[in-house]
Amino acid sequence: MTQTVSALANFDVSKRGLSAADNTGPLYATNRPCSFDATRSCTQYEYPLTLSSPDAAKGTSPLASPFTLVDDISPATYFGATVWADAIAQAGSEAAALAKYAPRYNCSGVQNLWGSLPWSSGGNSTVKNAVRNSGTIDCTQPGGVGTPVQISFANADTTGYTVPTLSGNNSALPADSGYIISVQVNLEIPLDAILDLGEESPNGNSWTLQTENTYTDIVANDIAGNPNAGEVLANQQPQGPIALQRGEGFVKWFSAPWGAPNNTPAGTFNGGFGAWQGPPGSSYVREGNTVVIPRPAGAEQPVLLPHRRIPNSGTQFSRSYFGCDVWDDTQLGLTLLNNVGSANGETSRPSNGQAAWISLFFNGVSDAAPLSDLRNLKIEYSSGPAGPGADADCTTGTWYSTPDAVPEPS
Repeated sequence: MTQTVSALANFDVSKRGLSAADNTGPLYATNRPCSFDATRSCTQYEYPLTLSSPDAAKGTSPLASPFTLVDDISPATYFGATVWADAIAQAGSEAAALAKYAPRYNCSGVQNLWGSLPWSSGGNSTVKNAVRNSGTIDCTQPGGVGTPVQISFANADTTGYTVPTLSGNNSALPADSGYIISVQVNLEIPLDAILDLGEESPNGNSWTLQTENTYTDIVANDIAGNPNAGEVLANQQPQGPIALQRGEGFVKWFSAPWGAPNNTPAGTFNGGFGAWQGPPGSSYVREGNTVVIPRPAGAEQPVLLPHRRIPNSGTQFSRSYFGCDVWDDTQLGLTLLNNVGSANGETSRPSNGQAAWISLFFNGVSDAAPLSDLRNLKIEYSSGPAGPGADADCTTGTWYSTPDAVPEPS
C-alpha cells in the first residue's frame, strides 16, 4: 500500500507579532536625527515584521525562497488623502511635500523589539530565544520616496523544526506561538510632518497625527508551488496616532518586581522594549484600568521615567533632571528590596537592597552602560507635608541619603 501525506504552507505575516487585538503588539518609538538628513529631526517607529505558524509550526510545509510583500507607506495612504492634499498645498508642490513630509523606510539588522520578539537567527533545540534563520531581507522603493516599499525574504529557514519559546530578553512566549521569521522594520517620520500636519493640543505643547500602515500583496508559496493558506489580513494594518510632546519632564506608572509570581509579562505590559513587568491583572503600561490594592511590601514599584530631549534642540553638552515622587504614606511606603532583576542584568537591573534604584539606564546606544556614566546621580529621601496631587511641593524639608535616616513625622 502506498500512502501520500501532504501539508499546506500555513504561515501568517504580521505587523503586530502574535497580538490579537487591533493596534497593539510590539512597537518602539524614539526621536533622533533623520538618517537621510542629519540636520533634521525624525520620529522613528520600529515595527515587527514576523512570520508565524499556529500550533508551534507543526504539520506545515516550508515556503519556497524568496517570498515577497509590499509595505505601503505612500503619504496619501499613510497620512490619508485629505491630509496629504493639505500637505501639498502647504508645501507648494507634490515634490516639495515629499521632500519635507514623506516617511522613509529602513529594514536594517538592528532589532530593539527583543522584549516581545525572539532574535532573528541562531535558534535551535538549545537556543530558545531566537528563530532558526530569518534569511536575508531586502527593502527597496522602485518608485522613489513616497511610493510603496517592496520587501523580499531569501534563504529563510521556514521548516519549523524548532521554534522559540522565549523572547530576546528571555521572557516566555505564548505556549502555542510558532515564530518562524522575526525582524524589525523602521519607519522615519519627519517631525515637520507631525508639527505641520498634526492636530495641536489646546495648550500648544503636543501634536497628534493619525496614520495607517499596511502590508499588502503578500506572495508566498510552498515548496510544491501551492499558495500559503494561513494569511490573516487583519493583523497587517495598524492604525493610530503619532504623538509629539514639547519639552522635557517625567512620566510615572506602577510596575512589578521582576520575576514576582503572576506578573504580567514584560512583552505584554511593555511590548517591544520589554523593560518592565506589570502588576498581576494589568494589561499594559499606563492603561488606566489596573487598581493597586494592598499587597505585600515591595509588590508594586513606581517607575519614574524622564522624557528624552528631541535631537537638534537645546545643548548637547549638559542636561540636568530633577524629579520628586510624593505619595500618601498611609497608603504606600518604601521597602528595602532585594530584587534580582532580569536574567541579563540590564533590561531590569537588580535593586541591591535599595528602596529606590536605577532599574533601566539606556544611554542612546546600549542598556548595558555602567551607572557611573550617570554623572552626579543622587537619590535622597524625606518626609513631611508635601501637599496633595498636583499641589505637591518638594522644595521644602530636609533630605537624607538613606530611608533609615529620615525622622518619623511628628
